[in-house]
Amino acid sequence: MSDMSDEQRNNTEPTLKEPRSTDKGLVENFLTPHGRLNRKRYIKRTILLGCIELFVPILLLSILFAIIGSTAIQQMAATNLYKFIPISIFYMLFLIPAYCLDARRLEDIGKGPALAAGLVLINIAVQVVALAGYNWGTYLVTLSMLAHILLMTLKGNAGTNSYGPDPLQALDRH
Repeated sequence: MSDMSDEQRNNTEPTLKEPRSTDKGLVENFLTPHGRLNRKRYIKRTILLGCIELFVPILLLSILFAIIGSTAIQQMAATNLYKFIPISIFYMLFLIPAYCLDARRLEDIGKGPALAAGLVLINIAVQVVALAGYNWGTYLVTLSMLAHILLMTLKGNAGTNSYGPDPLQALDRH
């Protein structure tokens, strides 16, 4: 038999777990290069960043088309630089948040943020190759996409690693 009375058994509650703390604000979500980031949050933030990178240029080009007209666009399109310089500058603005997301995800996997710097260099090379007019930039894009697919699918280290506590572990309330 148990040493617990009926009253003690009724008052015993299972240990409750606190929810994980979430990053708050733009800086913590996209501009902090340290701290572990689990797969789900990484995927959500990467998709959001990608949507902004995709739809903002389309919106801006649509506004430009409406303002200056199709004839001016055709004349400007005759030069290769028109096609790439504004878009390249726009994409370069996203290198910092992309680096931060990649660095945090790599820390969750147990790798250092130096690999994230390598991914940034690949993305810079894509823009430089596009500006130079070389066709082999698609190989660099493919390499970058494969690296990001790995970051989205590899499981992070269970428990605490050298970069911090497991972002999936809930804290026991005492």
